[in-house]
Amino acid sequence: YRLNIMGLNISKKFQDQLAKAQEFMIQQGELNFQRQTLMQAEMFRKQAAIGVARAQDTALWFGSFTLVVAASATVAYFKTRNKGLFGALIPTSFVTCYWIDLGYYDKMKRISSTAEDLLREHKAVGLPGGAINYNDIEAIRLRKR
Repeated sequence: YRLNIMGLNISKKFQDQLAKAQEFMIQQGELNFQRQTLMQAEMFRKQAAIGVARAQDTALWFGSFTLVVAASATVAYFKTRNKGLFGALIPTSFVTCYWIDLGYYDKMKRISSTAEDLLREHKAVGLPGGAINYNDIEAIRLRKR
């Protein structure tokens, strides 16, 4: 049987096919959104891993530098009996300990925990309106039509 929609004669079968195609497009849009969200989460994980690897590399570099400074200060002390040369170990040891803590211990967990506390206590730190989902994006897209 035929329907007359806006001057067009459309069969019921064609209308059903059109509805199925629209439903399929909506499902594909949702699937693409989920894939993109997962891809962004995976990219964030990889960037975080690169950050930790960088911290570990920097910790090794500063640790080597601190050992060289300590060895040099020890040799210089035995030659000159000047204890002031060990003063250079204070700032270098603090920097080395910071990078070791960041790369090998739980400094990243403490930073993440603090960030989660901030988000939980202060809504202004989070995204306004909360996280975006598929329905929000669809509503924005439809409004722009």
